[in-house]
Parts: sequence; structure tokens; C-alpha cells
Amino acid sequence: MIGLLKTDDADQNGKSSFKKQGIWATPLIVLFGIWLWLVFSSGGYLSRQWLPGFLLLGFFGLLVALLIIYPRRPRQLSLIVLGLFALYALVVAFSAIWAGSTIRVWYEAVRTFSFVLLFALALVFFTNKSARHIFRYLIMGMASIVLVVCIWKLWATSNLAALFYENRLTYPVSYPNNAAALFLVFFWPLVWLAAGSGEKAPIRGLALGLATGLLGLSFLTQSRGAIWSLALSTIVIFIISPVRMRTMFYLVVPAFLMVYSFPKLNSYWLEGAANVGGGVAGRTLLVITITAVFIGMILALWERWINVSLRMKAIFGTIILLGVVPLSI
Repeated sequence: MIGLLKTDDADQNGKSSFKKQGIWATPLIVLFGIWLWLVFSSGGYLSRQWLPGFLLLGFFGLLVALLIIYPRRPRQLSLIVLGLFALYALVVAFSAIWAGSTIRVWYEAVRTFSFVLLFALALVFFTNKSARHIFRYLIMGMASIVLVVCIWKLWATSNLAALFYENRLTYPVSYPNNAAALFLVFFWPLVWLAAGSGEKAPIRGLALGLATGLLGLSFLTQSRGAIWSLALSTIVIFIISPVRMRTMFYLVVPAFLMVYSFPKLNSYWLEGAANVGGGVAGRTLLVITITAVFIGMILALWERWINVSLRMKAIFGTIILLGVVPLSI
């Protein structure tokens, strides 16, 4: 009986500790909510769009600093990355010396420093293990919101031309290159999650589906910068990834689905959005997303039945690395 009571007490203490640790994930949800607010406010381009969100962010940062409501100070590597972003913000501010429009520079400098503040607050709460754990699901949640809203907007809007500029998708951030950056910022975290063996098959399938749908959206922007950044980041990922073979295996899915969807998505660039209609892109993106979800789940389940020795993993991983490294030279 005493042993059972001790076990119950331990379970209650464990649950209490989990709740206490899990509370640090709540500020991350607030921060990501502000970020999404800015995304769907035309990317926070005009001051009337970004100022309310950043005022809320500043108040939140002041509250955190005064009440010291954060787990602990970030590690040195995180502080170095934060310092580099802060240095970039300073360069933006000092560009007022040679810029043609000083007012425009100050607007951009304030926006940049505000995003640095957002990043700094996120780093502070990432020092908690439970917050880092929930981050992967927050990424999937935000990616789902962006993808679903964009598909719905393409499908349902009565003024499709307003979402495009010179036949390039600009929604939701008012400029094609910015829209491509928004869609692709999710891509590698989602692929990494899909290729990881630590999650269940439905989660991995959903991650791969979201990555594929967002890749399709980025193609609608016709951004050359996005193509180059995706190519360069692919090389970096294969150099640093400990699961190169599995990552390449999962990358085949969005690659083949993009080949399938290319004629329909490229028609917006060739013929114009008004002539094609939003339903074509909406249906195509929905089909490749759902298809990738199911293929991702099947691949994740197959992994349980296919055993590859560590030696073969090392050989294949080395071959992939040797094939990728020359591309970076």
C-alpha cells in the first residue's frame, strides 16, 4: 500500500512538473500568433499594418524583462546568431547615410529591429525543453494555416488579379519574392520532421504534405531568388544532415509531384491569373498536398519493415555527400 501511495505521489509530481514545464510553451504560441498576424497584414509592409502588432510585441518583451518570466538565458551559439541579426538591423539603420529616402530607412529599421526582438524572445523561451518540443507542432500549425488560407483565397476570391503582380503570386505579403521566402521558410523544417524517425507516421505524412503544398505555392511566385536559395540550402542540408539517405528518399515525393503540377501552375505565368482562374491552382495544390500526406505516411510505415544496416547507411550517406559537395564548389 505504501509503495502504491509513493507511486501515486510520484505520478502526481510528474504531472505537476510537466504542467509547470509546459507553461513555457504558451509564450511561444503568443509570439507565433503575432507573427501570423503580421503575415496576413500584407507582411506588415505599411506602418498602420505592422505598428499594432509590434507595439503588442514590445509590451510583451517589456513584461518578460521586468518580471523575468523566462526559463533561462540562451546559450552562446544562440546569442551569436542573435548578434548577427542585430548587426544586420544596425546596417539597415546606418543605410540612412546614403539612402535616397531617410524616412523609408527608419521605417525599415524599426521593422527589422522589431523582428530581431521577436527572434530574441523566441530564443529565450526555446531554452525550455518542452517549448522546444512543441515548436515542431507550432511549425506544422503555422504552415497549415498559411497553406489553407492561401488555397482558399485562390479558390474563392472574386478578384484573383489582386493576388498577383505581373503573373506572379504576391499573396499574402504583397511582393512575389517575399511570398516565396514565406513559403520556403517552412520547407526544410517540415522535410526534416518528415524524414525523422522520432514521430508517428501520420505526423510525418502531414509534414511532407505541407512541405509539398508550400513548395507549389512558392512556384506560383516565379521567384528566381527562391530557386537559388532552395538549391543552395539543399546542398547545406545534405552536408549537415545526419540522415542524408532518408532525407533524399523523402525529397523525391515533392520533386515528382512538382513535375506533375508544373504545367498547371506554370500556366499562371504564361497566360495570366485572370485567364486561368483560381480553381486550377487551388485544386492542384490540394491534390499534391493530400497525395504527399498519404505517400509520406506509407513511407514512414515501410521504414518499420525495412532494416538497413549501419554500414549501408554510412556508405549511401557518404555517396550522397560526395555527390552534393562538388555542387557547392
